[in-house]
Amino acid sequence: MDWRESLSVGDPHVDAMHKKIIESINAVARSAKSLNDNASVLEYTKAMNFLREYSLIHFRAEELMMKKIGYPHIKVQQELHDSMSYELMQIEGRRSSCMFLMDLLKFLSNYLTEHMLSVDNSEYRAYVARYRSRHPNEAMHDKSWS
Repeated sequence: MDWRESLSVGDPHVDAMHKKIIESINAVARSAKSLNDNASVLEYTKAMNFLREYSLIHFRAEELMMKKIGYPHIKVQQELHDSMSYELMQIEGRRSSCMFLMDLLKFLSNYLTEHMLSVDNSEYRAYVARYRSRHPNEAMHDKSWS
């Protein structure tokens, strides 16, 4: 999947993080399709570790920003983020299963379509725009969040 403007939430910092996640998802998907030698397993492991760790960083940064702008559904977002992190760990634990690749690719696809396209891009986008219009010169995020 490639980044497209329809994925934007209206904040360059969050958009940059989402772009990095998409790149990471693509790297995991590419490398997971050929886990047949040590080099491809190493590539997959590096990509998956980055995705897992960066997703956690992103989720916390996004939650801090949501709190700052007064987003009313932050609790729902936190629960979704926790659920996604847990589900990814569960899938990773089934790596020797014959269903692993299908489960992983389905999860990654859902991560993008269900979370980034639907959840992050719905009401949240409007809150970001409203905050930016009221505080045009104020950063919505802290540099330490990413």
